[in-house]
Amino acid sequence: RERMQEFLDELKLSAGALIEPATALRLGQVAKVEQALFGSYRVAGEKIEIEAHLIDIGTHEVKRVEWVRGLTTDILELEKQLAVQIVENLHVTLTDEERASLHCKPTDSVDATTHFYQGLDAYDRGGYPVALREIRLALKQDPRYDKAWFYEGELYRVMGEHQHALLTYMALSRELPKSEFAGQAIFRTAQLFEQQFDAPQETLALYDVLLRDYPESHLPY
Repeated sequence: RERMQEFLDELKLSAGALIEPATALRLGQVAKVEQALFGSYRVAGEKIEIEAHLIDIGTHEVKRVEWVRGLTTDILELEKQLAVQIVENLHVTLTDEERASLHCKPTDSVDATTHFYQGLDAYDRGGYPVALREIRLALKQDPRYDKAWFYEGELYRVMGEHQHALLTYMALSRELPKSEFAGQAIFRTAQLFEQQFDAPQETLALYDVLLRDYPESHLPY
């Protein structure tokens, strides 16, 4: 996410501009990738259509178009359906963990999802107080929204509120140990103990837990 924001900043673009084909091409050229995926959606009454376009950066050719249609109330299910559709039709090989993550829906609340992504957009732009407010609103809608919970910890961490970050990460890994973000939360907890609280025994114990219980967890850097 951080690298993507760097590319957007270099092009002086907002995230919303990514729906334009020409913008996707420019972004792909800056990022030095061969293909780029961009999307758009159309709402008509209670129905929504979401499209994803895969384009070749070198030739500007549209290589593939995938789409889903349904009710706006089913937008979270439609998003997952489209993601699975893209991966399957591009014949991408996934690990079991990646496949499970692809099918995982972190919340059933559209309002929570809306607040979360508004918060994530503010986070990417460095607007941490606004981001924290939106993330908290997401968690108010769904207190077990693990992705929002993790990013609440991330916000506290980058804002230098290390005690709040520590408590947030620990609560997430304790309350939702099977979450895909639990391993990341434990890793961040270990980092904080090591770097901010000078607690080597707690740090080593957490790394042992991480290696034992979350050996394939995708860790943040």
